[in-house]
Amino acid sequence: MLKILRIEYKNLPIYNGGFATDLYASDRVMKAEALTNIYNTIYIQNLVSFVGINATGKTTALRLINLAARIVIDNISLNEIDNIKYDLIADGTELMVVFCDDQFVYQLHSYISRGRNKLGEKIKYAYREEILRVKQLKTVVSKKDLFDFSDERLTRIVRRSDLDNQTKSVLKPDDSIVIMVTRDNDVTVEDVLTENYVNYSPMMGETPQEVLNAFDDNIEYLNTVTSDQGHVQWVLKFRNQNRIFNIDNPLELNRIISAGTIKGHTLIGLAVRVLYTGGYMIVDELENHFNKELVHVILGLFNHKKSNPHGACLIFTTHYIEILDYINRKDNIYLTRKTGGMLSVSKLSNEIDRNDIKKSDIIISNYLKGTAPKYQQIQKLKEYVCGQIK
Repeated sequence: MLKILRIEYKNLPIYNGGFATDLYASDRVMKAEALTNIYNTIYIQNLVSFVGINATGKTTALRLINLAARIVIDNISLNEIDNIKYDLIADGTELMVVFCDDQFVYQLHSYISRGRNKLGEKIKYAYREEILRVKQLKTVVSKKDLFDFSDERLTRIVRRSDLDNQTKSVLKPDDSIVIMVTRDNDVTVEDVLTENYVNYSPMMGETPQEVLNAFDDNIEYLNTVTSDQGHVQWVLKFRNQNRIFNIDNPLELNRIISAGTIKGHTLIGLAVRVLYTGGYMIVDELENHFNKELVHVILGLFNHKKSNPHGACLIFTTHYIEILDYINRKDNIYLTRKTGGMLSVSKLSNEIDRNDIKKSDIIISNYLKGTAPKYQQIQKLKEYVCGQIK
C-alpha cells in the first residue's frame, strides 16, 4: 500500500526556507498510538496537524500537501489541480516526495516551470525535469536510511529527460513521471479546504441513521435519488413533521439543517472512503461548526486501529490548541508563523522537549452540558464506521 513519508518544497514564493512535512514518526516510538507500522521500526502518522494564528499559512500548508498527494497518488496533471494559486508555485519551484509502496522506497524530485499559454492569458505549469529514485525497502536499517539514495549500487534512477521518444509522446508536459509506478494504486485522497469547500455531503443513497443521529437526532432521514439523466435530488424529513423536503440544489440544505450537521455528514462520508483505502483526508479548520466532543470523535476514528486498520492519515488545521491535547505525540504537530510577510513551518517536537503536555479532554467533554451528543449515538457511529472497514 502506498504511503507518503515526506513532502518537501524548495523555492516557494511565500515561504522562508522552503516547506517540509514528515508523515512518518520521526521521534522515538515508545507506544504506537496514532501510528501505523509499515516496516521494522518505521511508523507512519495517523494524525498530522497545523496550528497557528490567523494568516500564518495553515491553509497554504494544506494546499501544498494536497498538491503533492494528488500528483503522486491521483496522478493529476499540474494544470488540473484547482488548489494551485499563482502565489504558491513559482518558476523554479522544486517538489520532493518520498514514499514507499510494495517493498520499495521512492524519491520523486520534480522541477516545475511556470509560464503563460500562447495567448498570454493563463499561467501554465510544466515539469522542466524530474528524477525518480527507487531502492528496496529491505535496504533500510534506520529512519535516516529512508531518505538516503546516494548509494548507486542500491538505487535505480529514472530521469524525465532520458525517457524514450515513445514514452515522452504519451506523457504530457504537466504529467509527472511518477505515474509509471503509482498509476495502479488504490489509495484515496479527499480534501475539505476552505476556499473550495461547498457545504453539502458527498454521501449518496440512504444516509445511515448512525451518522444522522450523531449530528442531529431530529432528522428522520436524508436520502438522495438519482434520475436516469444523472440529476441528484436530496429528500429530507424531520421527526414528528409531515412535510418532506425535495431539494434539487444541495446548497439549499444549508437553509434547512445546520452547517455542523452537513459538515459532519460530509466528513464521515469522506472518512469512510479514506479509512477503507488507507488514504489521506485533508481538512481545513477541523473544529469549524463542531463542538469539541465531535472533533474528538473524528480524531478517534483515525487514532484507533479498529476503525483505522490500514493506516489512513487525517491532516488538518485548527485554531484551538487544546484540541491537540488529544494527540500524545509532538512530531505530528506543526506550528505556522509569519515573519516579515514570509511564512514558515516548524515541528513542535523540534521546539520543546517536555513530555508533560497538558490534557484538556475532561474539560472539553463537559463543555456546555447538554450540547454534546449522547454516548450511545457516538458508539453507534463508531460501530458503523468500523463495520464499513471490514
